[in-house]
Amino acid sequence: MNRIKELENKSKSELIKELAKLQNNNQTVHDMGERIKELTCMFGVSEAIARHDQLSDVFIDVLRLIRDGWHYPDITEAKIEYNGNEYTLAPFEVTRWKQSGTIKVQGEVVGSIDVYYMEERPELDEGPFLKEERNLINGICQSLGIAIERKQVERKLKIRNRILEIFQNHDDEALFDSLLSYCLKALESQFGLLAYFDTDRKLIIPAVTSKVMTKPLDKSEPLIMAKEAFIGLWDQCIESRTTFFINDGLFNIPTGHQSIDNTILSPIIFQDRVIGIIHLANRKSGYTDQDSQMIEMINREIAAVLVNHLE
Repeated sequence: MNRIKELENKSKSELIKELAKLQNNNQTVHDMGERIKELTCMFGVSEAIARHDQLSDVFIDVLRLIRDGWHYPDITEAKIEYNGNEYTLAPFEVTRWKQSGTIKVQGEVVGSIDVYYMEERPELDEGPFLKEERNLINGICQSLGIAIERKQVERKLKIRNRILEIFQNHDDEALFDSLLSYCLKALESQFGLLAYFDTDRKLIIPAVTSKVMTKPLDKSEPLIMAKEAFIGLWDQCIESRTTFFINDGLFNIPTGHQSIDNTILSPIIFQDRVIGIIHLANRKSGYTDQDSQMIEMINREIAAVLVNHLE
C-alpha cells in the first residue's frame, strides 16, 4: 500500500525513469543468463574433447551443446561438416536463418559449423543471432580445430609405435601378415593384400587374406607378379601414385574370387619412389576420405621401416 502511494506522488518523468531502471535491471539479468549459457557451452565443449577419443563422438556432444547454448534453443538445429562427412543430431531442412563458422587446422579449412533457426525471429546483431553467438561459434570452431590437430598427432604416434612394434617383434614369416592384419583392423576391411617391389621391380605379395578365394590359397610361398601383369586398379594406383577408393564399381574379379563390394588402394612410397602397395576391400559402410588419410598415414610409417628391412 505504501508503495502504491509512493508511486502516486511521483511525477510522470520520475515514473518513466523508474520504469527504465527496472527494464535495465531485467535486461541485465537476461544478459547474465545468456552469458552463463555461453560459458556452459564452451565448458561442455572442452569436456567433450577430453572425454571422447573419437571425433564423431565429440561432434555429437558439441551439437547438443549448441542447441542448448543459442538464444532460441527450441528452434535451434546445427550441423558439423568435417573431412567430407556431415554430422547432425537428426535430419532437418536447412533454412535461411543461418550462422556459420569454419574449423581450421594450421590455417587450412578442414570443416565448418552451421547453426540454423527453424523459424523466423526478430533482427538482432547478425540476422536473428546475437553478436555473442558469433564469438561463441568462433570459439567452438577454434577449440575443435585444436582438438583435431592434437588427435591427428596422437593417432600418428599411435600408428608409428604399432608399426615399429610389429617390425621389432615379428620375423619375416609373420611380419607381413601382421602388417596386413593391422591395416584390415584399422580400416575395418574383410579382404586385403600387402605387396612390395623387389630389386627387379617384380611385385612380391607376401600377405593376402586367405579367404579372398573360395578355395584355400597356398601361402607356403609369396606370390610374384611381373610388371607386365599389372593391370586395372593396381596399375592405376602405382602409376598415379595416389590413394583412391571405389564404393559403387562393378569389379572384374577372377573365377573363384569372393565378391567385392568396395575397395581402396594405396601406394607405399619412400623418397618419391613406389616400393609397394596395400589393397583392401569390403568395408561394410564403404570407404571415405578419412580412410584414405588413415591408410596413407599407415603407409608412410610402413615405408620408413620397410625399406631398411628389405635392404
